[in-house]
Amino acid sequence: MEIWIVACAVGTLLARIGLALYTCGLVRAKNAGGSLVRHFADICVSSLAFWAVGIAVFNPKGEASWIAAGFLFGPRGMDAEIAPYLLMRFTAVLLATGVVVGALSERSRFWPSLAPAVLMGAVVVPLLARWCGPYGWLGKMYFHDFAGASFIHVAAGFCAGTGAIIVRARNGKYNRDGSSNVIPGHSLPWASAGVMLILVGWFPYLLGFAFGTGSFLGMFGTGSFLGMIALNALLATAAAGLASLAVSHFRFGKPDIYLTLSGIMGGLVAATAGADVMTNLSAVATGVIAGVIIPVLMLQMDQVWRIDDPTGALVIHGVGGVWGILATGLLGSIGPSMGRLKFIGIQLTGLAVAVGLSVALSTLLFLVLRNIASLRVREEDEFDGLDLAEHDIGAYPDFQQTTIKSYHLREA
Repeated sequence: MEIWIVACAVGTLLARIGLALYTCGLVRAKNAGGSLVRHFADICVSSLAFWAVGIAVFNPKGEASWIAAGFLFGPRGMDAEIAPYLLMRFTAVLLATGVVVGALSERSRFWPSLAPAVLMGAVVVPLLARWCGPYGWLGKMYFHDFAGASFIHVAAGFCAGTGAIIVRARNGKYNRDGSSNVIPGHSLPWASAGVMLILVGWFPYLLGFAFGTGSFLGMFGTGSFLGMIALNALLATAAAGLASLAVSHFRFGKPDIYLTLSGIMGGLVAATAGADVMTNLSAVATGVIAGVIIPVLMLQMDQVWRIDDPTGALVIHGVGGVWGILATGLLGSIGPSMGRLKFIGIQLTGLAVAVGLSVALSTLLFLVLRNIASLRVREEDEFDGLDLAEHDIGAYPDFQQTTIKSYHLREA
């Protein structure tokens, strides 16, 4: 069984690659290379943060202490049997921190922008995962979150939205009269390829949580149960994609590819919480509603709330995760001893905890970064592009007329 958990964890990395390509495609060419560098650095930082501190906060053995000291700076006392289970939690951290990278794109400095990876990997994701797990106080209340809609997507989405607000919008995004300017990404094919990889990687991600949780608790899901999880996720995604196409066509008179990509990803996120306790019809209904609210709120965020989030992380992951957890309470199967209203109340409690913890800690972090570590780049660097200003590179040197410093110095 362990080999299947490890294989699913490796497969989940496809979704992380997809996040990197999605971000790269949605930024301008002058920031494309730097966005990929940030994703690579984020993977390194968040992995080490979870290994050094996050595992102890997560406390996989469920000790009574708040933090399992034996797991600090590497799980020295870890049983080998739970290593695959922890590996799936590593991938959860990587997905969460990858969401935050895109929201800070094109106007944040490189080194300060890695601090959220430490916060998410060391504290937010592991602490929420512990509370939602079988030993946590939310888990004991029967809060249901199958594969991390709360501690991955809600936490990451609201952390990303908080960062986007505090770092402020890109220059030229909003006009003095309050109107919004479209800043298109440089490569729609890269963004689309990223979403396709996310779609592929989502299934080993969901099944890895099914395998991992079953292995940890001594329960192994049957093939039909695992197949139902995957089928529900696919149905929710398909319904969300079609609904977002319809919404964009109704709004603009033509199907909009960006809103459709957002709707598809929102459908995946919404299916994450309750794919294991929903019928096919409930999964379709969850996807349809996600496919409607995600495009509508994407436009609302951009034009009314004036939050400049280039990848839409706040809506896709934050709002998508919120809806997924609520949909689990509204449409998921419940035990015979629990009423529907009680179940919904428990889901709302878990949501409030996830949103509150993420927003509180993220606000504190980003305010410190803004006032002490100069989170925002200089205006001239933003104009030149962060590839040139921070990395002395050009992602497309044959097509960009830029002066790379190292080349200039060699000529001198």
